[in-house]
Formats: sequence, C-alpha cells, structure tokens
Amino acid sequence: MTDNSTPRRTDSQRLTLLKQHQQALLELARFRDQAEDLAVSLHVITEIAARTIDVERTSIWMFDDERTKIVCRDLFLRPTASHLSGLELLACDYPAYFRALEQNRALAADDSYADERTAELAEHYLRPHGITSMLDAPIRQGGVIVGIACHEHVGTPRAWTIEEQNFAGSIADMCALSLERSERRRAEEEVRRRDELLEGVAKAANRMFADTEREITTRDAKLAALADLGGRLLVAGDSVAEVESLLGAIGNALEVSRVSLYVEHPHIYTGEPVTSERGRWAPDSSGSLLDIDVRWDERGLQRWRGEFESGRIVASTVSALPENERPAYEIRFVRSVLAVPIVLSDGLWGFVEIADQNVEREWSAAERSFATAAAEMLGISMAL
Repeated sequence: MTDNSTPRRTDSQRLTLLKQHQQALLELARFRDQAEDLAVSLHVITEIAARTIDVERTSIWMFDDERTKIVCRDLFLRPTASHLSGLELLACDYPAYFRALEQNRALAADDSYADERTAELAEHYLRPHGITSMLDAPIRQGGVIVGIACHEHVGTPRAWTIEEQNFAGSIADMCALSLERSERRRAEEEVRRRDELLEGVAKAANRMFADTEREITTRDAKLAALADLGGRLLVAGDSVAEVESLLGAIGNALEVSRVSLYVEHPHIYTGEPVTSERGRWAPDSSGSLLDIDVRWDERGLQRWRGEFESGRIVASTVSALPENERPAYEIRFVRSVLAVPIVLSDGLWGFVEIADQNVEREWSAAERSFATAAAEMLGISMAL
C-alpha cells in the first residue's frame, strides 16, 4: 500500500538520491570483485544499503535446501552498528508474503500491519522489532527465488518511492551476484582439493612402488587399497565413524590388529605437547576408550617424537624396542608396531600407529611404503 498523500520529491531531490544510489551500487560492485568471503560481502551489502536508503534494519535471508523456511544470513542493526544472524521464518506461516515476492521485483509495504501482503508477519516478526514499513526484494538465481533482501523502517510508517524500490531490487541483484561468485569459488576450491588429493595419491603410489619390484605379488593389492583410501578421503568428513572407516582401510590392507590416529596438541593447562587418539579401528570393534591428552614421556615414546619431526617412521617388533618403550605395547599384547608421522607445513600434526597382536613381523618395504603413503594422504586431507 502506498500513501499518495506523501509529498513528492522535486526533480533536484530525485536526481540527488539517484546519484547516491548509483554511488552505493558502484561501491558494492567494486567491493564484490575483491571480496573473498560471502559473509563479509553480506556485511558490506547490508551496511551500505542501510546507510543509502536510510533505514534502521537491513537483512539478507536465504531459503534452506528444502525451501521450507528462510534463514537470516546477515542482519545489520544501524542504531548499534551490529550484525546478527540465525533468525528463521517458516514459509508455510506466511503464504501471502511469499506469493507477493514471486510476483514483484520489490515488495513495498508502507504500512506493514495494514498491507495484506505483510500483515501475517505482524505478530511474530514486525511488532517484536518495532517494524512499521518494509521494502523487500527477492534474490533470484536462474529465475528461482533463493533469498530475500529486506529493508525495514522503524517508527512512523514510511512511503517508499519508486527510486527506493528500484534500489532495493538492485541490492537483491548484488546479493545474487555475490552468491554466484561464492558458489563458483567454492566449486573451484573443491576441484582444487580433489586435484591435489588425487595428485598426492599418484605421487604416493609412485614412491611406494619405485623400489618394490621384488614384491610384485603384493603390489596390486596394496595399490588397490591405496586407491580405495583415496576415494574415501574425497568424500570423508571428520566424524569419529568416518575416521575409523579410513583407518579400517589401512588396517585391512595390512592385515593388522589395530590402527590408531594420534593428534599432537598443547595441553589445555600446561601447554606441553600431548597426544590424543582421534580415532581407532580394530577388527573386533571392541569399543575401548580412546587415549586422551597423553604426554609422550608417559608412554615412554619421547624418542619417537624426534624421529617423527625428522620425517622418519618407527617400524619394529615390540621385543626389539628400547626397554622403556615396551610397556605401552606389552600391556595391550602388541607384538609388532609400525608408526608413521603426519607432517604438515607448520610441523608435526600427529601420527598413524599400526599394531599387530598376532605375530612378530618384520615390516616389509611394501608395507612401510604403503603406510607412509596412506599417512601422507591423510595429511593432505587434513591440510585442505
């Protein structure tokens, strides 16, 4: 609804406002080409829109994947110069509002409580925030509404001019362009991540088999296991179950009793380096508790840390380990151990520990190479 009694602006006033709108859009266009983060882009869009159109509240809302609700990605409160996010509105509760957005480039409600397109928002959204007038524009991608750019006035109801409605539509277009840029950048990053991981798989495989011609009978199986691990890493998350699945691929390939992934980090109180078991795999799925915040010297493995920092592995039967290092494994009936460091660009990240409780085994060159390649692939995944 538009209040036709509102005094019209003079041509000079309209020209001044148009110049302000154009300058704001030019500022946003320049920033969009430089911005690397969508959240930062939305911050800037809402701040510039609020300043230019002179409103107390501007916000960007996006539909969820199921299109059952809109979620506020950024709300700028001009009086306090603060940003909020996370508010949600269910689409089924406001059918007239969403229908109106489908039909208009900009939805201008001078009196939001009286306008039939926005009145249903009054009880749960407008009144609690003191909003009297709304100027909303749908954000479209491929002709489909994916979000909403909102300009909200607090105080005496306000009549929105044609120039302001056009500006709101342009702000929504800017949001759409920022979203497309963010999605393209995310897709490019995913391609880069996959390419680096696959390249790492190829390099690791080449190193693994460069000097193992004499073990030709085991090569194909190890290579298949390495490829399987690479495939899992491409889609894996960081949940405990997924980490255990990755470790299981290593354990099954080497036919061992247990595989653990340890992470080094500073102790929360003392700051000294400790290790925590991030995940563990065993064929029997015994479900025993993980080792948390264990000092290297507690396990008698201070020497190992020096080996790991130099990029060297530890491969031995437990009986051949120095006396102070045996108890950590004898208590678990481990007879052979193979430990491989994960070293990232900023130093030692952790290590993979492979244990055999059944036999005293001399770890072959192929087994060592496989374990090294697997740990390196895990490290690539952690760094991305």
